[in-house]
Amino acid sequence: MTENEILSRGLAELGLPGEGEQARKLTLYLRELEKWNPLFGLVGSRGRDLVVRHLLDSLAGRASIAAREPRRLADLGSGAGLPGIPLAIYMPRTDVTLVEPSVKRCAFLRSAAALLGLPNIRIFEGGMETLRETFDLVTFRAFRPLDRRTLRCLAAILAPGGRIAAYKARREKIDDEAQEARALGYAVRVEELSAPFLEEPRHLLWLSIPPSPAP
Repeated sequence: MTENEILSRGLAELGLPGEGEQARKLTLYLRELEKWNPLFGLVGSRGRDLVVRHLLDSLAGRASIAAREPRRLADLGSGAGLPGIPLAIYMPRTDVTLVEPSVKRCAFLRSAAALLGLPNIRIFEGGMETLRETFDLVTFRAFRPLDRRTLRCLAAILAPGGRIAAYKARREKIDDEAQEARALGYAVRVEELSAPFLEEPRHLLWLSIPPSPAP
């Protein structure tokens, strides 16, 4: 199958339209990744792997994330815009902030967002620690390990009732990070994902801080 056929079939498996304006923007985004990747080293995949391991994998969590109806979403360590740009394409009513410290990668993100015509995307050039705003939902892929310092930083950028949806692979590592989160008072839930054509375990690690008990 060609890349376009894999993308179209994968979108169908995820219950998303493989044609129309959103699919056109996703395909255009794929072409931009292919064009910029040799120069900027945005992702370590190309061809079929780029479609499966990055675009379809990013969208595998969309249904669960969209079900929370977040008004403001942050994608930390966004890099090439994953999962933030695919989510922004298929969640047009959610404001998505791509948080990325690399000047070079932010240049790509600004160019891609402008080319795709995504008014719901904003680029924040800097690290998570420099954010001075809060979000209904925070997500990331291939981000730093969830140690106690990172978990405390994440808590600081969550709006009341906010959640973290971390894309993760192996369950063993998830269990170790979940234990750290519980020790800091996070409520933890692990959701198994199915990414089309990806024969590897994929999960969303959901974290939320329980509300303080009433006095």
